[in-house]
Amino acid sequence: MEKNVSKSRTWNESELADTFNLNSLLDPSPLLQEWLTIEAIQQIENEVYFDKLHLKLRKNFGYWNEQELELFFIAPLISTFVDYDSPHFMLYSEREISATVEGVFLKTEADLLLAKGKGEVLKVPYFCFHEYKRTKKASSDPVAQVLEAMLIAQEMNKNGKPIYGAYVIGKDWYFMVLEGKEYCISKAYQATIRTELLEIIAILRKFRVILETTLI
Repeated sequence: MEKNVSKSRTWNESELADTFNLNSLLDPSPLLQEWLTIEAIQQIENEVYFDKLHLKLRKNFGYWNEQELELFFIAPLISTFVDYDSPHFMLYSEREISATVEGVFLKTEADLLLAKGKGEVLKVPYFCFHEYKRTKKASSDPVAQVLEAMLIAQEMNKNGKPIYGAYVIGKDWYFMVLEGKEYCISKAYQATIRTELLEIIAILRKFRVILETTLI
């Protein structure tokens, strides 16, 4: 495939895999397995609010657009039940990141990034989160958007460490790991099922442990 160093473009997953010789693993890698190995949350704090949030998603996920899903569910879920406050990393929203990877210019806007940074300056991305779509369409491929952000993060970091990510399609959450040229994607976790929403929270919390112990 011809490389273009001057323009960004819209990619799909297959094009990224072909251009950058990526291998999609059918089974979870050890890193993904470790991330998804969690202790069940037996009792959630702010349970009344949790149940209201869960009910709101069940009623509306089929109707919300991406901004509404982010505003009314994902943002309050993360801000209330997942603690990412730290002097060592920050959450960034709707940030454009870009890099030239193997001679190909990549640019995307990340819905959410967890990264080392200072103020507005984003330095080392660890976790790339996309995309609040009701359905996966050919014109908007959330896997490709996460994968593109991960490739950019690899190039920005230049430290050989894996990049973690996630994407949402309506009620379904998927978790990803890119290590070198290999990436894998978890099964779907359905946020409309209470036990699986608790698993989603536990997985997001587990990433902080991974970040603080192996990535920073």
